[in-house]
Amino acid sequence: MLSSVTAITKLPFFRIAALPYVLPSYNGRKLGGDEYAYCYGEPIPSAPGKRLIPGVGPKVQSTKKNGHPCPRAPGHFRWLVNWWSVKGESVCDPFMGSGTTGEACIALGRKFIGCEVNEQYFDIACRRLERAWMNRPNLCLMFG
Repeated sequence: MLSSVTAITKLPFFRIAALPYVLPSYNGRKLGGDEYAYCYGEPIPSAPGKRLIPGVGPKVQSTKKNGHPCPRAPGHFRWLVNWWSVKGESVCDPFMGSGTTGEACIALGRKFIGCEVNEQYFDIACRRLERAWMNRPNLCLMFG
């Protein structure tokens, strides 16, 4: 386990995305409203239609209640995963919560690593990811 963590921390840090669409809220005496996506590894290659990352993504907060106090909109994480990784890459969410990032990864063909310390939220995420896996696109297998 420690060697996996060490390997992750040795990857070059090359990008950070400020997500300007987060609604302001109070955090103690501080009015917060910034959210960041930290990315490690080599830059993803540009592709047709993916040369410039748009500055504004979809709505961040989910209107659907799923048992987590801060649910995120699935469209928000699909946007992040789509723009900041390519098919087949691994995405790590160290604060998995209810599994929104993992659900986006399954839908977009990325590998997913999630960590969650709260057992209740971990169970919610597991159920959600099982459903996403069963309903994922491209279920056809080709045999050679």
